[in-house]
Amino acid sequence: MKRTIHKIITFIFLAAIPLICSSCVDLSDKILALLDRVAAAESKVNATNITINALYTTIKALEQNDHISGIDEIKEEGKVVGYVISFTSGSYVNVYNGDSGTTPIVGIQQNTTNGYYYWTIQKGTASPTWMTNSFGQRIRATGTVPKLKIEDGYWWVSYDDSSSWQKLNEATGKEGGSVFKYIDYSDPYFVIFTLVDGTSFKIPTQRGFDELNAYCDNINSNLSTYKDILNSVDTTLFVESVSELTHNGEFAGYAIKLKSGKVYEIYSGRNYTDSIFIGIKYNPATSTNCWTIRIGEEGSENWLKSDGKVLTAQPNDIEPSIGIRDSSGVYYFTIAYGEEEPQWILDDEGNPIRATVSGGISPFKSVEILEHSVVITMANGDKFTMVKARRGIPTMRISIAPMKNDSDSILMQLDSINGYYVPGIVENEEYFFEVNIRDTLFDYVTKFSSLGYLDVSGISLTAFAIDNGYIKSVEYNYYKFSRNPVIIEGVERQYYDSYFGITYCSGPKDTVKHSKIALFLNWNRGASTVMKVIELKNQNVH
Repeated sequence: MKRTIHKIITFIFLAAIPLICSSCVDLSDKILALLDRVAAAESKVNATNITINALYTTIKALEQNDHISGIDEIKEEGKVVGYVISFTSGSYVNVYNGDSGTTPIVGIQQNTTNGYYYWTIQKGTASPTWMTNSFGQRIRATGTVPKLKIEDGYWWVSYDDSSSWQKLNEATGKEGGSVFKYIDYSDPYFVIFTLVDGTSFKIPTQRGFDELNAYCDNINSNLSTYKDILNSVDTTLFVESVSELTHNGEFAGYAIKLKSGKVYEIYSGRNYTDSIFIGIKYNPATSTNCWTIRIGEEGSENWLKSDGKVLTAQPNDIEPSIGIRDSSGVYYFTIAYGEEEPQWILDDEGNPIRATVSGGISPFKSVEILEHSVVITMANGDKFTMVKARRGIPTMRISIAPMKNDSDSILMQLDSINGYYVPGIVENEEYFFEVNIRDTLFDYVTKFSSLGYLDVSGISLTAFAIDNGYIKSVEYNYYKFSRNPVIIEGVERQYYDSYFGITYCSGPKDTVKHSKIALFLNWNRGASTVMKVIELKNQNVH
């Protein structure tokens, strides 16, 4: 009987073993799954807190007018998951893209009264609310950094660096990212940050800041030039030369050098989508010239003011200074006069005007470089003409081709394909040729004689034999000198033709196929020079 009972008990025990082991395996799997969820939640909490710190650093940069100097992608398995944002101050943050989940959404909102940003928190599907401290005060986004944690199955938040915690909503196990949704850096002048709660803000790039500052420098240069033109330029001042100004390799305007030595830099090369015209006109109320401003082609013209005062534009007055100032990540144009604080430039509705390089602030509409003059069109449509002192550089040409220095010689011919004169020269012979120089002196109405012209123009010619020969003489021909009239701006001006004869002696034995002579035309008493080279074929060298 005992043996039978023992067998029965043994059978029951053996039959239960698989059930017990199966239950243990299920329990182990559940424990491991729970640990994985805990580890994932802790990882998500840690990542969220890091991202909240990134938002803190970003908002601090925004409020301190810092600029973004670079953006680099963060990739995982070939997918962009975030960005490294570098600031001009030297700091940087890692910003990760948000994902869906039930994490409490930490965000920021701007207080429209003082312009500062404050922390917000959104629980579940409810609307975001301000984070407040124990006194019920809103918490600045550049002050204390909130922290999140999961404990006892709930989300908790601390506003005082973990000294105390407040319970939020339940941790469901489906936690997601909780701060940044995405960033847009397609515009080279600012970066747009969009948060999970829909809030967005902009931070300017260093490139945009630098370009706007350089642009304001150009504007201020134009204002100084404009005032000087209206107050001091008269018909006794003439344009000596004109050269192009460039910006980033593109045409930006002109540098106009007057005969007096003064240089006007006029930046007129940009194509503006919006225009702000600054001008000068007589103000009967002050009995002086004063600055004006007009927003757009159809805007009304108003006196330019600073601290409520109309700005005068007399010769010794300070010019107004155009600048930029950041407001919540967007730059607007400002104007300052002397030591006064910069003030917003306002449109006709009283709104600040956004600063962009496509929005042109200028006293000039256009600059035309003509053959005899430079025509500047002002913002109000008035045209101002400055006559060129010279049409350009004096021209130099061979008026008598090289020949042997005797009356019976024939002229050599220029081989236009090879660029030298044929039939050429032989050793130990003298050769003669003549150079004609045509010049203009539009800044004078005087009709100069030959000697008077040379003295005023500063024209001279020198020649050098490059190879085996030498220059025997360079002689000015007074008798062939001539002048010719040209009408400019209703006034008769003159251009002049002068001639120089050059005697060249070939060497005792040439070893090169072509002998070269360098001609140097100097004007403005040697301050300016242009060179021309002529070549003569050596008949005995093959």
